[in-house]
Amino acid sequence: MFTRVQAWHSPDLLNRAEKILAYLSGTKELGPTYKAKESLRPTLNWAPRVEVEGASDASFDVAHSTSGHVFFSCGAAIAWATKKQRAIALSSYEAEVVAGSEAACQAVAIRGLLEELQINLHEPTTLYMDNTAAIDVSSDPMYYDRSKHIARRDLFIRELVANNVIKPEFIRSEENPADALTKPLPKAAFMKHRNKLLGATI
Repeated sequence: MFTRVQAWHSPDLLNRAEKILAYLSGTKELGPTYKAKESLRPTLNWAPRVEVEGASDASFDVAHSTSGHVFFSCGAAIAWATKKQRAIALSSYEAEVVAGSEAACQAVAIRGLLEELQINLHEPTTLYMDNTAAIDVSSDPMYYDRSKHIARRDLFIRELVANNVIKPEFIRSEENPADALTKPLPKAAFMKHRNKLLGATI
């Protein structure tokens, strides 16, 4: 989000940049902690069972909403992204649908990588979203009136849900770790999501 305003220099922007650098300098020791599960340890009949789940979110605060998503395995984040959406969303649920479709593309890439490693995911990848309308639109093609203005590329998640690749589930905003990738948060909420992303136990 900070990179969006680099073209408009100001003393306030410099102050924010200094705070970011100070935070990075003071947290150099932080990093993700992954925990091996019994199902991942070699056995005579080794058939690893990898569990991957993700979360997506969108911020509707500015004209071009911000999408964010993160995927977890073995207790910490393995893939994440935050980016400005290409088109202006007309509602918060539309922004969430776009974010969900972008996350679904990442899920397909992760599943493809695992297949190349001969690790097959037999269950659909759970994608947590904090907007029930977006979940309904992604799961039910009968919501035509609510989604007919959304570009087909942004409804990719609907196809993946129909093909049993993605399984959208509701999560409260305060529990959604992707929330930290789309908007500024109070310190307590930021720390909570940061610990989740890093697999920290504190």
